[in-house]
Amino acid sequence: MKRVFISFGLFLILISANVDAQRISGIDILGFAKQLFDVGFYQISLGEFQQYLKERPESENGYMAQYYIGECYFQMNDYKNAAEQFMILITRYPNAPNVALGWEGRGRSYENLKEFRKAAETFETAGGVFFYKGDVASPFFLYAGKNHLKYGNLEKAKENFLRIVNNYPGSDQAYEAIYQIGLIYLKEGKTVAALKEFEKVKYVSENPIIAANSRLLLGKMYIKIGDYNRGRDELKDVVNKYKNQIEFYNDAKLNLGILCVLDDSYKEGRDILQDLVENSELSDSLIIKCMITIGESYLREENYSQAESEFSGIIDKYPLNPMTSEIFYNLGKCSELEGNNEQALYSYRRSLEFSGSGKKFDDFQRKSLDKLFEIYIEKEEYKNAADYLKRFLNHFDDNSEYFLIRVADLYEKGADFLNAAEIYSILEREFSRGQNIYYYIYKKGIFLER
Repeated sequence: MKRVFISFGLFLILISANVDAQRISGIDILGFAKQLFDVGFYQISLGEFQQYLKERPESENGYMAQYYIGECYFQMNDYKNAAEQFMILITRYPNAPNVALGWEGRGRSYENLKEFRKAAETFETAGGVFFYKGDVASPFFLYAGKNHLKYGNLEKAKENFLRIVNNYPGSDQAYEAIYQIGLIYLKEGKTVAALKEFEKVKYVSENPIIAANSRLLLGKMYIKIGDYNRGRDELKDVVNKYKNQIEFYNDAKLNLGILCVLDDSYKEGRDILQDLVENSELSDSLIIKCMITIGESYLREENYSQAESEFSGIIDKYPLNPMTSEIFYNLGKCSELEGNNEQALYSYRRSLEFSGSGKKFDDFQRKSLDKLFEIYIEKEEYKNAADYLKRFLNHFDDNSEYFLIRVADLYEKGADFLNAAEIYSILEREFSRGQNIYYYIYKKGIFLER
């Protein structure tokens, strides 16, 4: 260890001596500073570039020193100073051959500072500066669009992607821009528009990743809209063509299995999913999704005992997983369809238990609560129904006034007038400025009299 430290110390001494010797002899300090930069001595290199500009402020190579000053700060993770130094390059040397790199460096600095709006504006401005140089401008507009996405401005992002598509249709960035536009439409819920964009790039040989992603998304979207034949074609194509791209292959095969089950090809779906579980290296979440879908295939076939066995097997193997509420919901369905309402109630209640304090219900927990209501109301156990809804009121994003009224109605049906009055007191207090305030006061008074 001592030898390492001694050698490193000697190296720094030699560097220092060499620097002084070069400065005295007038040898190319700029070239030497670049050598220091290339081997990772950014702090020393920074000093040399700064000294070079100080001694030669009018040098024709000043733009090179200024660029590397910004790069040194960037490599040392001092992104604020890096952004400032790249701006000096841009303003002081606007016609320098490396000024585009200065724009890029400034934008990347803002990215690393998580200032995505500034990064987007920087790249967008750079795209405008180099508008007539498509090979330079199109990457800038792509970076701008992606950074607009990072802070949630979909319209500005789309605007920049469309600039590429409309002005540089043959560029390398055009295909990715189309793909990104498709993703934006998908986020906006514009399924048909998204489909059109992904269809444009699903055969792009120049960018196989975008092609594979587009076909995968097309397959999932066709499943969603019920066009199973087209969905099957897209997913099979990904499975057949991208076996070496494990992420795409696994995702496509999973969704192909799901599609088969939805299309009533239960055995085919189970075979695909079982093969995926047994012969691929999957995350636990993907394994669980496969196993749930296998269980659902038996449920759809009305083989309730086998479905129940599949779902119970998942709970035994993965007792606490993110999809536990979905599994217990399906177990509840199995029991209910078999006519075992008590076991169904148990499973639906277990589904609801996987919500922490204040955590919002997922879709399966909402369904479980609805099922509890159906069973309790069918049994005329109104108080139980009301108690469960009241207990979980803070798990809903929806109109809490509606759910409180529902709770009060259930208590009234169960002749639990004291609890009904309490709920109307809450409604009176929480919604005192609402149009129903006098009705709530009236109902509270009636129930308190009883």
